[in-house]
Amino acid sequence: MRLDDILKKENRITSVKNARSIDNIKGDIVFKNVSFSYDSKIKSLNAINLKIKEKESLVLVGNNGSGKSTFLNLIPRLIDPSQGVITIDGTDIKLFDITKLRSIISLVSQDIILFDLSILENLKLANKNASFNDIEKACKLADAHNFIIKFKKGYNTLVGDRGLKLSGGQRQKISIARSLLKKPKILLLDEATSALDNYSEKKILNNLNKFTKNITSITIAHRTATILNAKRILFFNNGRVVSDGTHSKIMKKNLDYEKYFLTNFK
Repeated sequence: MRLDDILKKENRITSVKNARSIDNIKGDIVFKNVSFSYDSKIKSLNAINLKIKEKESLVLVGNNGSGKSTFLNLIPRLIDPSQGVITIDGTDIKLFDITKLRSIISLVSQDIILFDLSILENLKLANKNASFNDIEKACKLADAHNFIIKFKKGYNTLVGDRGLKLSGGQRQKISIARSLLKKPKILLLDEATSALDNYSEKKILNNLNKFTKNITSITIAHRTATILNAKRILFFNNGRVVSDGTHSKIMKKNLDYEKYFLTNFK
């Protein structure tokens, strides 16, 4: 995948005239009666109303197709709601300059985009002014530094088209490092550690817990530890948030959640 090809594509979602800049963002996110449909018939999200406080960490759970990824993609305006409003610090996100909106948000998705460049060049796409010390620090937090320096060319190693010269786990670690290098106010993780072994995932999640203390973070979980340690869980079912609370509280109140957890996290 060539960077030039991506840059030439027309962005279907654009900024409004006289769009607002983003300064001193805290990271409060509010969904007001938000629904979304890909085909105008079946709603992927249906009437979502919730508040996420600044510096809060949320975990999203639910079966495939329940609306979790759609929920995340709405925040940086990769898609826009079919109805309803999303605000950050009280301002409708559609009123912000879209480039600046996305500059305060890091999204690490399952579909990792790496270009046919060096590891260093791929990392600097997140922050062209980052020092090498900043890059090393982010890579250490993402457990990427040790495998990078084992390559003959280290950080100057070419990753190949879509990162095909790297393993799935290595691509995820670089993607996480890149998201941290951006120094976001809001961090969105869509099963960002799904290709990692338990040891690597635990190490990275421990590091991320320290990193996210001062930012708003939302994680789509796929392993037990993430769920059990979560202070707040949103349980999605058929495009709705049907439960909101800790694991133990939701287990007592929602039989669908209990069935989901026992089926997927034995």
